[in-house]
Amino acid sequence: MSMTQRYAGMLRRHAAEWDKQAMPVQAEATRQAARHMEDRERELLGELAAERTRIVAMIRAAASHGCACADADALADLIEGDGR
Repeated sequence: MSMTQRYAGMLRRHAAEWDKQAMPVQAEATRQAARHMEDRERELLGELAAERTRIVAMIRAAASHGCACADADALADLIEGDGR
């Protein structure tokens, strides 16, 4: 569970308390904030995965064109292995 998911859960618990206290506007705003945080986290993780793929492709292309870096494939493997 990510910190974003934990924080969103805490916000939802606060929203439930505000519902009990007849504060529906605050409760709904808090629920929307939690949803936004989780949506944004998913977007950023998708962007990160795309960038990781792009970087690995660039490293492998450089290695196949005689890049002076003897460890280019090892570096690409390391980056790919770090994906989540």
